[in-house]
Amino acid sequence: AHSFSWRVPSARQSSSPNRQISIRKPSSKQSIRSMTKYTYDYPMPSVTVDAVILCCDSILLIQRRDDPFKGYWALPGGFMNIEETIKEAFLRETMEETNLDLSWFNLMEVGVFDNPSRDDRGRVISFAFSTRIPIADSALAKAGDDATRLSWFSINSLPNLAFDHEQIINRAINQRKTLNK
Repeated sequence: AHSFSWRVPSARQSSSPNRQISIRKPSSKQSIRSMTKYTYDYPMPSVTVDAVILCCDSILLIQRRDDPFKGYWALPGGFMNIEETIKEAFLRETMEETNLDLSWFNLMEVGVFDNPSRDDRGRVISFAFSTRIPIADSALAKAGDDATRLSWFSINSLPNLAFDHEQIINRAINQRKTLNK
């Protein structure tokens, strides 16, 4: 395994000594998570993904099992693992919560949602994507992981939603309308 290190100036006054961070390149049997210890002077945000899954004029929502927003309807999604890309996290989370393999579908980036108060658990930045699936695939959807159930809702009649998911859905629908003009 290869390793490298560099000196990072301390966030404290300039009279403080620099601290050293070392990172080793993982061997094929190690994950990044198992070999790295993170210590920072600054709070670090969490990264999540959200999925706007459309079929005809309907959207797939999950009902949340856990707080915050326990019992509310929400977009499928969740936290990115440290060794994942955004797309890998998106595909994993949608599979876990909806049983849908979206790797075959065209994903459209909806945007980055980063309002500091969007999640009561802390600083969470979400990357949202949308896709449209055929009606035959919509029947394969079933709730899993931390989703107690799922349902298809008309895009014109949405329930009360968790977090900023109404904003995400509206942006995704407006993007798709613009493309269809």
